[in-house]
Amino acid sequence: MIAGIYLGSQVDNCGVTFHYRAAHKAERLNIFRGADPLATEIIFPYPLLDNAGNEYVSPSGEWDENLTLINGLDADELHLREHGFNLAEKFLVPGSVIYDPACSTGTYLGSLSRYFPNCNFIGSDRSFAMTQRAAEKIPRVFVADAGNAPIANGSIDLLILRFLNAEVMPRTIAGDLFIQLSNLVSPRGRIFMFGHTPLLLDVSSAAHAANLQIESQIGVEPRSAGIFQFYQLGRGAT
Repeated sequence: MIAGIYLGSQVDNCGVTFHYRAAHKAERLNIFRGADPLATEIIFPYPLLDNAGNEYVSPSGEWDENLTLINGLDADELHLREHGFNLAEKFLVPGSVIYDPACSTGTYLGSLSRYFPNCNFIGSDRSFAMTQRAAEKIPRVFVADAGNAPIANGSIDLLILRFLNAEVMPRTIAGDLFIQLSNLVSPRGRIFMFGHTPLLLDVSSAAHAANLQIESQIGVEPRSAGIFQFYQLGRGAT
């Protein structure tokens, strides 16, 4: 939701105060409908903090023990799955390799596999329970921490990163892990980055450090005229 046009902000002991000019509904809709996927970016500069003032990270196991949360997240992913398909159909070819190093229930990969049945889908997750669910949707799934998966550098045509996000891990770890995982991408490969919570990275800086180009920064939800974080990165090869 857009409250208005940003004018400035102030930080003090009580937190952050934002100043803006209120926008009418028609103005907000025009902003959404006119958003350019490459020129428009959604930024979340302030992390969620715990009571001690530290960056909040969800307790280990929270994501795979709460079935209500899991099913709700899957249901809320519909627009992310649709947008991913619309992007992927422009560059995936038969035999392409798609890898999600935090595949969760496998619902995202499973939906893509129905669109692209001649591609190879690989999923991993550090949770055994999650890999058991994912194995019902995709043929190759294994248990591994994202930073230690047995995947060769340069072998992945589409790398799906939907866990470098707030509440999932600290910002410093997310940055280092992104650089490491970006090495998996083939010369003509792409990276999708998105999530249910804000991305932790300064994507422009991270892409530059990994020798990647930003190809788009947002997705558009046509049913609600809304926009959301969804980055596509590539190496620039054709």
